[in-house]
Amino acid sequence: MKSKLAGSGSSSAFTRRNFLKAAGVAAIMPASSWARPAASDRITLGVIGWGMMGPGNTKVFLDQPDCQVVAACDIESNHLRAAVDTVNSRYGNKDCKAYHDYRELLARDDIDAVMIAVPDHWHALLATEAANRKKDIYGEKPLARTIVEQQAIVKAVQQNGIIWQTGSWQRSLPSFHKAAEIVRNGLIGDVMRVEVGLPGGHHDFPAQPRSSPVPRPGTSPSPSRPRNSTLTAGLAPQSQSPTSKRASTRTGAGITTPAAANCSTG
Repeated sequence: MKSKLAGSGSSSAFTRRNFLKAAGVAAIMPASSWARPAASDRITLGVIGWGMMGPGNTKVFLDQPDCQVVAACDIESNHLRAAVDTVNSRYGNKDCKAYHDYRELLARDDIDAVMIAVPDHWHALLATEAANRKKDIYGEKPLARTIVEQQAIVKAVQQNGIIWQTGSWQRSLPSFHKAAEIVRNGLIGDVMRVEVGLPGGHHDFPAQPRSSPVPRPGTSPSPSRPRNSTLTAGLAPQSQSPTSKRASTRTGAGITTPAAANCSTG
């Protein structure tokens, strides 16, 4: 480009007229036809989890010209359908592959990176598996539940030489940096009291009925939810009794594998 602009006496010079012509064509062409790198130069992404944070994260990735979302995974059928439809609608095709089992998605050699937005007790299990599969990872906060699980993720990332980013992106915003600077430099005086507000309930499942309350002593327990065979395959004993639904098994990496009753989309 530089040589063309410099060669004013050449017939191949990039003149103002040629520039305006090119700009006019670009203005009427869809972005997908000219702004995106070639398919071989894009980062192929799989998204795991379509609950509270998954949709928002995925939509940001869909807007990145050098990224191509090729697969989505969620254990809940309606969530999975929404994920696939969102991706395919954005690209105008039917190329996004649906998975109920994250292990099948991670087994694909043509996926470069994954976005993980699942409940906290699944973070370490999915993250270490993804790292061992050489996938770069954007993982939702918190990193994991325990120090041991966090250390297992760090170790897997370092051993496999992959890129990891935790979804605490607000820490990087200038407004948060400025607020911290103001407080730390005493510009608001001595801080005597801090109030923290948190959202109530789960706004990601508005159409689903609320869970039955925990029964009081002497009353009948609420009925157990049906077991999700895909979710529990190889993770928990099939003979698990209602009283052991919160049981878990320990893996070799020190990661606690959650039992069926604790698993849902994130």
